[in-house]
Amino acid sequence: MGGRRNIITAVIGAFVIALTFVLYFLIVRNPEIMDWIGLIFILIAEISLFGGLIATDIKARQSTGVMLRSGAYSVLIVYTAVAVILSILFLSVPGLRDDIRLFIAVQIVIIAVTAIILLLIIAGSRAVANSNKAAEQSVSSMYGLMNKVMAMKDDSKNLQYSDSLGKIYEAIKYSDLSSATAQDDALSDKIIKLESILSSDIDDKTEKVTQIINDILLLVKQKTADLKARKSGVI
Repeated sequence: MGGRRNIITAVIGAFVIALTFVLYFLIVRNPEIMDWIGLIFILIAEISLFGGLIATDIKARQSTGVMLRSGAYSVLIVYTAVAVILSILFLSVPGLRDDIRLFIAVQIVIIAVTAIILLLIIAGSRAVANSNKAAEQSVSSMYGLMNKVMAMKDDSKNLQYSDSLGKIYEAIKYSDLSSATAQDDALSDKIIKLESILSSDIDDKTEKVTQIINDILLLVKQKTADLKARKSGVI
C-alpha cells in the first residue's frame, strides 16, 4: 500500500514539475536572470514537497508514523506554498524584481528554517518511537515474569504457596508496566531464584520461599513508586 502511494506521489510530482516548466515558458517570453532564479526556487520547493512526502512516508513506516507524518507533511506543504508565493511575488512586483540578493536571501532563510523544523520533528518522532519500543519491551518482560509466577502457582507441588504466588501475580499485573525501572533486573532474578527453590528439597525451604516472596512484593511496590515519582516529575 505504501509503495503504491509513493509511486502515485512521484507521478503527481513529475506532472507538477513538467507543468511548471510548460507554464513558465508560456508566460515568460524573454527570461532574465531573476526569472531563472525564481524558477529554480519554485522547482526546489516542488521537488522538496514531493520528495519529502515520499521520504516521510518511508521513514514513518519504519518508526512512529503519526507524529512524523502530520508534522512533516504540514511543514513541507507550508514551505512549498510560501516559497512559490514569494517567487511569484518577487517576479511580478517591479520594485522587488530588481532585488535579486534579497530574494535569494529570503528563500535561503525559509529553506533553513524548514530544515531545522523538520530535523526537530524527526528527532521528536524518533524519541517517541524509542519510548514506545522501551514500553513494549517492559510490558513483554513483565508478562514473561507473570507467566512464570502463574506456572509456579498452578504447579500442584506448590499448593501451600499458592495464595502467596497469587499475590505476586496480582501485584505485577496491576502495577505500572509501561516503563523499565532499576528494580526490573532484581525482580527477574528473585522470581528465577524462587522458581529454583520451589523445585528443590532444601531443609529451610518454607523460610526461604517466604522471604523471597516478601522481597518480590517489596520490589513491585518500589517499581510502582519509582514510576509514579518519575511521571509526576519528582525524578
